[in-house]
Amino acid sequence: MTRRLLRLGRLLSLLGWLGIVLLIAVPSANWLLPFRPAESVIHHLSLLDRALAWIVVAPPYLVVASGLGQLLAFCRQIREHKLFHAAAVRALNRFGWSLIAASALVPVSRVALGLLFASPIDPIDFGSRYILGAF
Repeated sequence: MTRRLLRLGRLLSLLGWLGIVLLIAVPSANWLLPFRPAESVIHHLSLLDRALAWIVVAPPYLVVASGLGQLLAFCRQIREHKLFHAAAVRALNRFGWSLIAASALVPVSRVALGLLFASPIDPIDFGSRYILGAF
């Protein structure tokens, strides 16, 4: 039983580190590296605009990465055979709250991203489009 628990702790630790690396590397590469097809919207943005977009989009990813850090703390408690101690429970609690916080941050960051790159709307055109669309 103890050997299986230690293997589970090692596996969770490995998956936690892999998750942290991927949560930081993949979105960073998505926004900051210039590997884009020519018709992509991101392709036409400058590096400064892409970096600004990454700053706006990053908080949910960083919160989940910090939650995975708490999962690593839980794995450390498993290795020390302190599975049901207060520190292990606190680490799992923080991990769960980080997932909830990240899921709440995703829509906020997406709206902020949309507002960052949205073109301003002419109020007259905006209203007339809806009025004419109704008839």
